[in-house]
Order: sequence, then structure tokens, then C-alpha cells
Amino acid sequence: MKKIFYLPLCFILILYAQQGTAQTKVLQNFVRKLSLHHNISYTSIIKNDGFVGEFSDTIQTFQTLGAARLQFELASKTEQDRFDGQKLLKVNLTGKYYSVGEDYKRSSHYFNSIPLFKMVAVINGITQPGKQVRQLADTVVNTIPCYHVRITELDTLIRGKRPYTIYEFYMNKATDLPVYAENQMKGFLEKGGIASEDMIYLVTRNYYSNYKFDNPSGNDRTITKIPLGFITENENNNRLSEKPQSLLSAGSEVPVWKLEDLNGKILSSPDLKGKIVIMDFWGNCAACIMAVPAISRLHNKYKGSDVVIVSVDVDEGKESAAKFAAKYQLPYPVYFNGKALSKEFHVTPIPTFYIIDQQGKVITAIEGFSNDLEKQINTHVDQLRK
Repeated sequence: MKKIFYLPLCFILILYAQQGTAQTKVLQNFVRKLSLHHNISYTSIIKNDGFVGEFSDTIQTFQTLGAARLQFELASKTEQDRFDGQKLLKVNLTGKYYSVGEDYKRSSHYFNSIPLFKMVAVINGITQPGKQVRQLADTVVNTIPCYHVRITELDTLIRGKRPYTIYEFYMNKATDLPVYAENQMKGFLEKGGIASEDMIYLVTRNYYSNYKFDNPSGNDRTITKIPLGFITENENNNRLSEKPQSLLSAGSEVPVWKLEDLNGKILSSPDLKGKIVIMDFWGNCAACIMAVPAISRLHNKYKGSDVVIVSVDVDEGKESAAKFAAKYQLPYPVYFNGKALSKEFHVTPIPTFYIIDQQGKVITAIEGFSNDLEKQINTHVDQLRK
């Protein structure tokens, strides 16, 4: 059975006592403030700009403090996460499903925000080699005078590029509690052991308010029952998932289709008669982002020739497609509202690529991204152009 270890806040204070710098004193005051109480509740407003899009929410948070083992509850309009010290209950209020696990870091709100117990973990990490702490100029956030402390967890060079992880904490000068926190991360995506060529940038912003200490109801957040009428996450996934169909086989005629790009230009399959077509079905996913450099190079190589790339977003609509195209600087036309078309092409995982010959027949289909995707596509195109 997995063991969970708790680090009392008093031990963190001992670590700080060995560091007398002004910047650590600001953080020390925050940790000391928490150590004087049994529990805390507060409101946090999240604004998260991630690699797959923007996210914002308001979370009501409760957590234990002091030497008590960590328990917490993070609740928004769409999800409630409760950790009782041993198990994490994640409840999706929109889809009416739940999951139970042992790792509290699987909380969606933990991942997408900066709850105070996560902030304490970051602060505790400044004692590790390579971490940097700086106190910057005092400032004002939402009319509140604040200290400003920056913690740099990572700042290095890899392949001539600079990945980093930086936290900015703005602490109320009167109460020692955070008013605002920001986490900036820049780095490489990795999926299936394959790293992305380009780096992605993520930023998480948290605004804190409505602090209350020592709720008389106590620290107990024991998970005793599952919400009535909710199903498990696996049951929900099985309910939503469609039985995957095999991709269109070589020699199949492709469906007739018509799509609109972000500039309002209409393109249809009859328009491409006599051309070699590379169809790229994608959405907001890590592998789709990792494929962008390869597809961009293919576009630049074949632009204006007898080879056409048709990039089809299978997600929500024009707005999300436009944000993705702008964020990752796509040099080729992007077509949106492709969900129905993706079903006609039997696309389940994304990205999926089809190579289509001059007569509108499938040459091959490729599921997912790999380092040799570009080479595979070039090989098929070269054979068709002979």
C-alpha cells in the first residue's frame, strides 16, 4: 500500500531559521501564520493559460494546518475534490461521475491552481540546491500593499533553449497572507518518451480572498459516502466512448466534404481533384501540438505545388481553432467544425493523418505522432509524384 508522509509546518520553520535573508523572512512569516491555526478556508480565483487553452474558475478551499495531517476540500461549480489524508475523492458535478485514488496531486484543482498547501511545498523546496529566491520591489495588488517574492525552481539551457519554472508570490504586508500568486512555466512537452521540438508556455494566476481560520466544525474531511446518483469515472468513459471503427483502408474513396477556414474561405474535396492531399485531424492535445513543427515544414515544402495540406480541427468551433492557430503560429489554413467529418473518416485518437492520392483515394492513414511522421508522409508523397 502506498505510504503518505506529512511534513509538519514547524519543521519548515526550522529550515527557514537557518536562512536569515529578507526574502525568506517574508515567506517565513506566512508559514508561521499558518502554523498558529488548525485550519483555513478561503476563496481563490484562477486564471490558467495552458498549452491546450484558457481556463478560469472560482474555488472555495478548506485545508488543515499545523501538525495535523493534510486534509483539504477544493470546490468549484463544476468539480469538488476532497482529500481525507489517505484517499482523494474527485467529483465531477457536471458529468455526475467520480473517482477515488490515493494521490492528492491528481486533484484537477491542485494541478490547475495554487492552493496554499501547494504554495507551502514550493516554499519548502527553496532549501534544495539550485533554487533561487529574490525579494523584488513592494507593489500593490487590488489596492492591497504587498511584498513581492520570486522563487525560481528551474532556469537552464537545453538544446539552446531556456526552460524555466518561476513562482511569483505577492504577500499582504499587513496579514502575511498571499493576495496573488503566479506560476510561469516554459518547457518541452513529452508524450510516450518523445519530446516536442518547440517549447510551450503555461501560466497559472491565483487571486486569494475571504480568509477564515479555525472553523469550529473541525478538520475531519473523512470520505464516508459517494454522491447519490453518480457513476464512476470509468463507467462514464465507457458510456461516452463510441466503439472505434477501423480507419479507412488503402484504396477507399474518401467521403465528399466541404469545410470553412478561419478566414471564411470554403474548400471542398472536389476542389482538390488531381492533387495529393495530406489531411490532418487534430484538436487540443499534447501530441497535436508536438506535430505542428512537422506539419509546418511540410506546408512550407509543398506550398503552391500539387500537394495540399488540409488541417481539420475536430474540437468545439471557430474560436478555439483560432486561438490554437494564433498560439502556435500555424502557417497553413485551419478548417474548423470538423467533428462530423472526422467521424466519416473513422478518426478516434488524435492526431490522425490521411494521405490521399490524385483520384481521391486513400493511400494510407497514420494514427498519432512520432518522430518519423514527417519522413513517412514525405515518402508516400514522393511515391505518388513519380
